[in-house]
Amino acid sequence: MKDKYSQACDYFDAIEDKEEFQKEVRKNWYSPQKEGPGCLFQFVTPNGDASGESTNPEGYTTGCIMMLHMTPYYHAWTPELTEAIRNDKRIPIGVDKVTKRMLRRVFAPWQRKIDKILGRK
Repeated sequence: MKDKYSQACDYFDAIEDKEEFQKEVRKNWYSPQKEGPGCLFQFVTPNGDASGESTNPEGYTTGCIMMLHMTPYYHAWTPELTEAIRNDKRIPIGVDKVTKRMLRRVFAPWQRKIDKILGRK
């Protein structure tokens, strides 16, 4: 059985029109969810939520992997995750640069790793 990240990638893979794909990526990036296609853009926090846990234990504003990679303003839940994500050059800088291949090879593996490290379900 596929996990939610593989299912989300399958959802995006099924979109044939490039403009429609980018529209769906933007929609889900701006409104990340724990389930469905937006799960690929969850914040790097124990609950993955884009609201509620807006700061990490050190008081920094949290974000998704792409937000952390784009600007030093956003942080992960831990300094170690923040550093690892910032050092991953595969993460695109800008939502319009996201490709189907990146979702499957970068975003989904990162979310699985974050789940494991932070104990997310």
